[in-house]
Amino acid sequence: SPGMAAGVLVPGNSVFQRSGTYNITSVTANVSGGVVSPQVNNYTWQGYGATRGDNGTSPVFLASGISTVTLFTLFGSQIYVTNLAFNGANLAGMIGMLFEYTCNYSTMAFRCVAYNCISGFYCRLNYLALLTQCESYANTNGVKAENNSFALMVRSCYIHGNSIGVRADNQGAIGLHHCLIVNNTSHGYSFGYQSRAPAMFACTLSGNGGYGVSADFGTQNALVFENCIFYGNTSGSIGGPVGGVIRNCANGTGFAGSVEGAITLTASPFVNAAGGDFRLNNVAGGGALCRGAGYAPALPALTAVNAQDLGVYQHATPALALAVNATGANPVLTWDADSRAVTGYVISRGTTATNKADIATVALATTTYTDTAVTSGTFFYGVASY
Repeated sequence: SPGMAAGVLVPGNSVFQRSGTYNITSVTANVSGGVVSPQVNNYTWQGYGATRGDNGTSPVFLASGISTVTLFTLFGSQIYVTNLAFNGANLAGMIGMLFEYTCNYSTMAFRCVAYNCISGFYCRLNYLALLTQCESYANTNGVKAENNSFALMVRSCYIHGNSIGVRADNQGAIGLHHCLIVNNTSHGYSFGYQSRAPAMFACTLSGNGGYGVSADFGTQNALVFENCIFYGNTSGSIGGPVGGVIRNCANGTGFAGSVEGAITLTASPFVNAAGGDFRLNNVAGGGALCRGAGYAPALPALTAVNAQDLGVYQHATPALALAVNATGANPVLTWDADSRAVTGYVISRGTTATNKADIATVALATTTYTDTAVTSGTFFYGVASY
């Protein structure tokens, strides 16, 4: 029983839980059939399929005949929980996973999933915890933070099919990085009364039934949104008194603060949103505008080359097809243009395929080069965008 394991857990222990369904039938913590709430620091809890560490099918914590309780609570620091699933069975007031009194990003949930709960992942009275590569769906709130929670960092998570995707209320703060927040029946990201200033980087918010981002009166507005895509949200991209700074976002309309590098989409940027494929297409007015369009800060000793794409996915550009006409002296090189927002091309030459040196740079509009320094011999060439 997971509850019994939690009851004997001491600092430094690791719990390995095999795939299967574990019925949680008691609201009492850390007993047979009870909810899990270890009252110690410094432990790991890992689900597995057939062999420990295989990241196989997740064991499922299934709520049965209980209500208004959390299936798994993270309380303390130096805690790592991975590959677990939480099913609230649509029972009243169920929470999948709770972060409480955790601190300093030393507590992390990784590759977990929560569904059929009032809140899939919930954070309160918390100081810095991390939720990464997790999935939340079919909940009232996919991810929620409130009650002096500062801050839950949510990274590379898939939040879909909830009522509200992400919700911050009553002095709660949630930072989002590279998250896919789509097809929630209400808002993608909702800031409630007195929620703390959040940040959102490289996220995709699409197909939500309300706004992509919505703020109620009283929200703190020192917000930063960067490299995000808002598309196809029923009520619009951003609603309510949302201020601060928005940089290099697509369709970030409705923002009340400083807007930099705005991009307006006239076509869908996605390969197949209806089929759940939110990778960038290369359609003019759509995905083509989002490729290489990310914010590139000018920092000392940092040269930004090939800025990031907008949204959660980075497109893969095929290698540039290079042809060499080597009849006689002065070989002529031709290549396919790079569709990304690049500066130009670098040509390299060498006597072997693995030992080439740069010999020239050409402008972006150029896709041909004549090597006047070569009159005979065998050489290998390469071309790369920059």
